[in-house]
Parts: sequence; C-alpha cells; structure tokens
Amino acid sequence: MKAAGSRNIVPWHEDAMYLRMNGTVLNFWIALDPVPIDSAVLFKRGSHHRDVPKSLAIHFDQSKAYADPLTRDRVPLTDFESIDQSFETVRWAAEPGDAVVFTQRTFHASPPNNASHIRRAIGFLLLADDVTFDADPGTSDPPFRGEGLVDGGAPQCASFPRIR
Repeated sequence: MKAAGSRNIVPWHEDAMYLRMNGTVLNFWIALDPVPIDSAVLFKRGSHHRDVPKSLAIHFDQSKAYADPLTRDRVPLTDFESIDQSFETVRWAAEPGDAVVFTQRTFHASPPNNASHIRRAIGFLLLADDVTFDADPGTSDPPFRGEGLVDGGAPQCASFPRIR
C-alpha cells in the first residue's frame, strides 16, 4: 500500500532474497486500485533466467541492514548496473483485479506513487511441486511461520496447505 503522492520507493530486489523456499515460487501481484503507468511496479524482463545463486537480502530502507539474514547459497547482490544493462525494464498500468505473475527470482522495484489516490495491491505466493524448505538459521522477512518443516523437505504444513 502506498499513500497518494508517497515518495517511498522499494529498491530492486528478488523475493528469493527473503524466502526460505528453493524451487519454483510464483508471485501474484493483484491491483486493488487503479495504478497509472508512472506508479506501476517495475520488472527486469528475463532476470529470472540468471544462472547465479540467490542474492543476500537488502533492507528496503537502504540506511539499514538485516542483523541476521539468510545466507545459505546466497551471495552479495551483484553490481546492479550490469543487471540493469542486461535486462529490459517493463511495467504495466493496472486496473483493480489486474494481476502480474512472476517468479521469486525476477528482479522488481516499486517507484513513488505519483497518483492522486492510494495504491493498494495484494500479493500471493504459489509454491510448485519442486519447492523445498530451506532451514538456514538466518531470519527471513517476513519471519517464517511454518510448523514442523525439515530442511530440504516439502513445505507442507498448516501454514502451507497443499492445493490441487
């Protein structure tokens, strides 16, 4: 949610930085209010095809850092300038109910809300059958809330019910 005229930005990131899930995770971003093109979420088209480890988490408030981030199989974010030059930036205006679907490895960012109204959206994650739980001792963001999951196992529990 971003207030009308909000100058807050969300820096470029991949959601895999923050999640304890390995494998195919689909993100559903669904607009609840009209989103004009200049306030739309930005994506790096094709960035999910990079054959590199996940990046270490960056804090959305760039003056802060996470005290205990997930580190297993993660590396510092590469020079973003090379990512910026390697992948086209795309975005779409949206109307309430419009959805954008992308993977947890897709780089994306959120600009200020230049609209004269609030910009709300809701997000959902869908975990594919190949997803496994990562028991890295670091802290995920948001904090993980699963029950009884084991490292490398399927993330199926009351918090992550299986749907078909």
